Amino acid sequence: MFTCKSNKNGEIKTKYISFHAKKEDILACDFISGPKRSQLLNEFELNEKNLNEVTFQYITLKSNHRIILFAAYQITTLTYKNLKITEKKGLLKKLLSLLLSLKFIRILILGNIIRNNKPYLFYDEDALDKSEALKHIAEISEELAKKTCSSVVIIKDVEITDDKFKTLTSNGYIHPLPDMGMVMTIKDYWKNLDDYITELRRKYAARARKIRNNFTGFDIKNLELKDIEIAQPRLYQLFLEVVNKQGFYLTLPSPTLFAAFKKNSDESFQVEGIFYEDELVGFYSYFITEKELEVFYIGFDPLLNLETSLYFNILFLVLEKAIKLKKEKLILGRTSLDAKASMGAEIIHYPYLIKIKNLPSFAIQWFIEYFTSLENNHWKERNPFIENSDKIELDITRRY
Repeated sequence: MFTCKSNKNGEIKTKYISFHAKKEDILACDFISGPKRSQLLNEFELNEKNLNEVTFQYITLKSNHRIILFAAYQITTLTYKNLKITEKKGLLKKLLSLLLSLKFIRILILGNIIRNNKPYLFYDEDALDKSEALKHIAEISEELAKKTCSSVVIIKDVEITDDKFKTLTSNGYIHPLPDMGMVMTIKDYWKNLDDYITELRRKYAARARKIRNNFTGFDIKNLELKDIEIAQPRLYQLFLEVVNKQGFYLTLPSPTLFAAFKKNSDESFQVEGIFYEDELVGFYSYFITEKELEVFYIGFDPLLNLETSLYFNILFLVLEKAIKLKKEKLILGRTSLDAKASMGAEIIHYPYLIKIKNLPSFAIQWFIEYFTSLENNHWKERNPFIENSDKIELDITRRY
């Protein structure tokens, strides 16, 4: 615990920062609605139990014994296993692989490590303005990084306007690369997938129909909790098939995650199994909110995917589900941007800032270039809809 003093309206107030707060302290944050507090506590508990590679730290800032700021941090460790460096040639990459094999890079994250748009910074706007809150967060993050021996601090999902940006950049934070995902707007007059396909330009419509025609002999089943528990090893195996094809992952959840989310999220979390000849060959999971359907983790058999375009059919299946549920947005996540752009999704930028310390400059530069060159950050701007047929479709690959 340490103290900080502020002078506001001519009055000196002492504030107490506790690094030993508990997740249950969220319930005492009277500036957050009651239902939201309960939801967050449930979310913290689920993450703690099902993210085995992550540790959790909760921070409170009090004034006159009342909490006026609550922050939830997640801490994970980066090793050579998280990046596919060893599969690439070159002396520099081998040196980096050696560096990661010798040094564990601890990462301190303010935010939800497995979901976007889930900020974990909360403060009383009557007691603190945003600049004050960010200044406190910079101080807290610096101290917590020292306590946890973290070389990297990431502040994510906190909207930072230009005038507030300087509060953190003056403390060494940077924004080296955009963090991008894909979102698709659902037309309110679409009743089914056919309505969507009829609005596509000819080549995109033909491609969609061909992909859907390949998807014969499959059964889709909504998995209840007991189904998920029985299928847990297979679900996780299919999930890892997808993860192992990616160039990077920050952390892996435990195999129990899907059942835990299903058990504790009522009807807001769903898992759909894809069966072929009575065998589970794929799945997709998603969260349902009032206006959105947010795709979560997916998995599928890679060999069957080559024959039947399983991945593209999963994209169409979640789109169809969003249409049937009359949602306004389909949140598709940050992987395979080009595939999602070709179905009509558009880029969305997720806010974040990062601070890196105690790493060689050549390693920092290489990491930035590595993430820039990842396949998922290469995408082509698409105009698949007839209504956009007057726009030129760019064949130039955008790099971020």
